[in-house]
Amino acid sequence: MQNSYEAKENYLEPTIKAAQYLSGLTVYQNVWAETSKVMVNFFNSDFAFYANLDQNGDIHRHDGAFKSEQFKAKIDDYLLEKNRRMDSSQTLKKGIQDGLSEVLSSCFFSWKTFDKPEKLAIAFLPINIENDTQQVLLIGQRNNGVMSKKLLNVYLAISRLINTNITRILSERELRKHRNKLEEQVNERTQLLTRANKKLQSEIDERKQAQEKVNDLLKEKSLILKESHHRIKNNMYMIYGLLFMQSEKVKNKTCKTILMDSANRIQSMMVLYDKLYRSEKHHSMKIKDYLEPLMTEILSLYTKTRSIEYVVEIDDFMVPADPLANMGIILTELITNSVKYAFVDGQPARITLNVKKENHQIIMMYENSGKSIPENFKIETSSGFGMELISMLIRQFHGNIEIVRNKDNHPLERGTRFIITLTV
Repeated sequence: MQNSYEAKENYLEPTIKAAQYLSGLTVYQNVWAETSKVMVNFFNSDFAFYANLDQNGDIHRHDGAFKSEQFKAKIDDYLLEKNRRMDSSQTLKKGIQDGLSEVLSSCFFSWKTFDKPEKLAIAFLPINIENDTQQVLLIGQRNNGVMSKKLLNVYLAISRLINTNITRILSERELRKHRNKLEEQVNERTQLLTRANKKLQSEIDERKQAQEKVNDLLKEKSLILKESHHRIKNNMYMIYGLLFMQSEKVKNKTCKTILMDSANRIQSMMVLYDKLYRSEKHHSMKIKDYLEPLMTEILSLYTKTRSIEYVVEIDDFMVPADPLANMGIILTELITNSVKYAFVDGQPARITLNVKKENHQIIMMYENSGKSIPENFKIETSSGFGMELISMLIRQFHGNIEIVRNKDNHPLERGTRFIITLTV
């Protein structure tokens, strides 16, 4: 007896319902089982299942739907191994194997009718995945010797729709798989970056703490250095005062001169430490800010008894404290020697100081008027303490001294030029 759909040959309504149902399938559903159910529930088929052939030619079926459990048991029984000797079941099994083989090889649909073990009409519809027939959808109807052309066309249309939705869902599953894998990689990378950022932040914090400690130590060092300069200056001022007071009380001229020379040397260092104490950089300062005031203070001690003109030309550059101290003492010794040995009473007294820097060398040119230094004088063999001190201080900075005598003028006005070079 024909079903109501086939009797009326009106498949529009079930086809629309099937299309709507299939298009709504998601990646979380078993697309094979759901499409089998569609054929049974919407088209009143007796069974629908997917099948292919294994390497031995045996039928491998899966995800089927049946109108009843009793009929499912019958189909299972017809296709089981124990029925190999039954001619009727062999006819059905052989026919299904032939239909599967034909569709899998040709990729075209087929249908077959069977009279034994009972009357069946089966449609074999290819399911193509990536242009390859990998599965066959079998749709069967009982008590019907033949399927109408219209019903076969409906089955073909539904099979194409099934192909499309299976391809869509498999693609979505593949995309979801790739997306999940990508999310895993992103999460893994995010975790690595998070750990790296935490480690980097930890290192930054450690460096900040270390930098803060260094800054605190530098501030403490600067404060200690500044306080040291202040105390040294005060101690030197006290020594200078004692020497000056003692020189005022001593009657012996030689002793008085020695004391005054010592006081002047102390004063040169006292001026330096006072400048360093007031400077922002306690380890170096501009040479012009030290030598020019020092020269003024040293000359002020002698201008009470004679008039001394002086010209100072000093370039503006920074010099570390150690060579500055040496240059201060050298300048003090040269001024003292000029006053003691070069200047002649009644003759003009003049001093010229020029200091510049070339590469890593400081060049100091000191020139005085008056009597020129004797021709046979050599600083290396000098017995005077002042010249010995100058020679020693120059050697500390791998320097040298050149003495130039002016022979053009009157013997009492020739003067001497000292060219001193220090390496810094």
